[in-house]
Amino acid sequence: MIVEDMPRRSLDKDVVTLWSLICDIEGYLKVHTQAKDSISGVRIWLTQQRMEARTELIQEALDYLVSRGLIVEGELPDGTKVYGKPDNFNK
Repeated sequence: MIVEDMPRRSLDKDVVTLWSLICDIEGYLKVHTQAKDSISGVRIWLTQQRMEARTELIQEALDYLVSRGLIVEGELPDGTKVYGKPDNFNK
């Protein structure tokens, strides 16, 4: 699909979101070749797929914010890392 074939939207953000959805749906169907579902089911696919695919990006974003001193990384007794504003860790 080329950009000219995409449905027209008034906002650039809508176009980026639409393109992202199109790519995610195509990617899901390449991996799950027998998949078929309603719009509600596709929404579940996308949610699960994005959660799995985005974990590394979320960690990169958190690491960046920590490196800039904008947030602080802490650790719970079980070893789970937690993140928040520096003021929340000084209480």
